[in-house]
Amino acid sequence: MISLSQGIELLAPAGHWKALESVAEAGADAVYLGGKEFNMRQLRADFNFSREELKAAADYLHQRRKKIYVTVNNLHLQGEFLVLEDYLVFLAGIEVDALIIQDLGVAYFCKKSGIKTPLHASVQMSVSNRYAAAQLEEAGFERVILSKNLSVGEISSIHKHTRLGIEFFAHGDLCVSHTGQCFMSSFISGNSGNRGLCAKPCRWPYILQDGSGNVKCDGYLLACKDLCVLDYLKELAGAGVRSFKIEGRMRDEAYLRHLVSHYRLALDELADGRTPDIPFTERHEDIGQKRLRDFTTVNLFENPGHDVVDISGTREYVKFGVIIPQPVWGIEDCGGDAAKINQNINVSVKVAALSQLEKTSALKVNEIIISSDKMRQLKYITDRELLAFLSEGKNPQIKYLWESPAILAEKEQGQVRKQLEKISAYIDGVVANDLGAVKLAAELGLPVRGGIGLNVANSAAAEFLFALGVERILVSLEIDFEHIKEFIVNADDNIEILVQGSLCGMITDTCIISMNSGRNEAKCPKMNRRVCEEKREPSELYCRQGEYCLKNSPEGLPYLLRSDTACRNYIYYPLELCLIKRLPELLAAGLKYIRIDAQFYSDELTGKIIGFYGNMISRLQRGEYFDLKDIARDLRKMFPRGLADYHMAIAE
Repeated sequence: MISLSQGIELLAPAGHWKALESVAEAGADAVYLGGKEFNMRQLRADFNFSREELKAAADYLHQRRKKIYVTVNNLHLQGEFLVLEDYLVFLAGIEVDALIIQDLGVAYFCKKSGIKTPLHASVQMSVSNRYAAAQLEEAGFERVILSKNLSVGEISSIHKHTRLGIEFFAHGDLCVSHTGQCFMSSFISGNSGNRGLCAKPCRWPYILQDGSGNVKCDGYLLACKDLCVLDYLKELAGAGVRSFKIEGRMRDEAYLRHLVSHYRLALDELADGRTPDIPFTERHEDIGQKRLRDFTTVNLFENPGHDVVDISGTREYVKFGVIIPQPVWGIEDCGGDAAKINQNINVSVKVAALSQLEKTSALKVNEIIISSDKMRQLKYITDRELLAFLSEGKNPQIKYLWESPAILAEKEQGQVRKQLEKISAYIDGVVANDLGAVKLAAELGLPVRGGIGLNVANSAAAEFLFALGVERILVSLEIDFEHIKEFIVNADDNIEILVQGSLCGMITDTCIISMNSGRNEAKCPKMNRRVCEEKREPSELYCRQGEYCLKNSPEGLPYLLRSDTACRNYIYYPLELCLIKRLPELLAAGLKYIRIDAQFYSDELTGKIIGFYGNMISRLQRGEYFDLKDIARDLRKMFPRGLADYHMAIAE
């Protein structure tokens, strides 16, 4: 039985005043909403509250002994902070009960300015492990909204290792990608999903093709059903969830009233130990009649299978247009005079295979980053090979860093910690992709650098991480070129930029590859139920039978698919990031650190790319004229699908 003394909260959304009144009357304990200026629902301005309305909403809810949480949960650009800071002071002044935030720059400003409003870590932070929760707790957060990609057991484990309040989504829209780690909208359209402007590429139709161009499956392959945990409130409350959150700030008041009333009734019955007034079957039928999509419980009890996705797309109530990426730079305008640079430039290179690690160690680089993500389609360095190399084969002139997994789930944290403990005496630091890896590295006494997953877009967020001991920050992939230069000028010198590499747009727990042959799972009997065992024969797994890709249309460019040993799928933007023609401007702005992601390159290609950038840096340091036309021609041959610049501008 759930005791009322445990304070189980029902948290409902509101996008306008009628919805606010409806959910409050239907039994919500708290309401979350956004202002006109900064939040994750920027596509529809009419579903946000003005400052006057926010003040009225706070008064209305407080008079009814209910709480108001305001979403300030998007990514913020460097130049926005003057307005943002004024907005945060305003919210503190009207005494909202909490700020829901994604960007660590907001936390930095609140602490710096003495704002005492409680902070709730948004689901956009993708908190998936105990170390990330502990880091947030130490930083002064009061609540964490956990990743939707966790199981009941993982939620329980995190709860046992933190005093943070645990919030979890109970109902509503899902993205196939790990929340906060989807950059595809930025790459494709220039509009960031982390800024509330998502182009919804997961709601488009796709074709799944193998390496020979054969169509294996087609339809809405990434279109997730909606989350519904109505039947499992008891299990989740027992795991430590203290706030059940309903998604839907852009829904109408009738839909929300109906939904909130059902969850209110179910929670009250559990709290009182009463027999349900309405049988669950009848309740589900009632909710189902007004559903937007069919329902799923995603990861709560097992890795998500194909039933998580509605391949038919029949319940996709908005049909989004398809944008086919095009190459954004070519051979023209690739030469000219450049001011001589005086600073030394640090070049880091990310590798994945043993041969690549060995050969890169003989090249002129400052640091080598060793990927811990093991992709089934490619050769990757085993734990035994890595330990042997680090203990015997290192180049003393080069620093070696280990990069944490792109996703560090609670169920995997023990294994990751053991691996890191084995090599900790032989490496020079950790590249962290989430706050959990920052915390774990600090506990082991290892220096920390920032990875892509931290998605740092402004100097305030960088300062927050510097205070945690992070020595260098990688700039977000979602910032356009002008904002990158502004970031460099305003931030600490320890800023790094990814200048070359494949661009991962989405990471999903749903195995798209195993939809091969019309969604037949016969050859992957363990797929989507638990981690596939490494000892299995390659022929038994679709993901080891060659390359796969997604296409918007038969003539579209391929979004390559790769899968790791935890059966996650990684979906890559068709164009290769290449900023070599931007290097003069970046270095002239004061940049000292660049990173090349060569993990998917051959040994030969890795050497050529390092040579291209090294030659360019040497020429700029000597103040020589540079002509990139020959290099540009070579690059276009190496990457025939095209080269991406920082065209993925975050919309103002």
